[in-house]
Amino acid sequence: VKRPFYGWIIVGAGGIVQWYTSAVFWRGFQAFIPHILGTFGWSSAATGAAISIQRTEGGLISPFVGYMIDKFGPRKIMAFGIITTGFGFIVMSQMQNLWHFYASIILLTLGMSF
Repeated sequence: VKRPFYGWIIVGAGGIVQWYTSAVFWRGFQAFIPHILGTFGWSSAATGAAISIQRTEGGLISPFVGYMIDKFGPRKIMAFGIITTGFGFIVMSQMQNLWHFYASIILLTLGMSF
């Protein structure tokens, strides 16, 4: 029995992780926006700016992430990403000001980029 090429398993796993990140977190996060706006009294433009920050940061950091994966290997880089993402969630859970929200989005984007 011929085994499938191992690279396709990696591609599939990467696709599932990317889907989860996009569908569950970034798209699912929209369910929390009305509650965040109501709780803190921020404008939708202020919270929408966080998504602009996220998209810009993700685009700018991608070449650097590729270089780091080539240099250090995926295992160390993914560990860094998991720790950074966890720290971003901790910051978001404790936010009291708009800049906390922006800082948590920056940390989450950084972590999920790795």
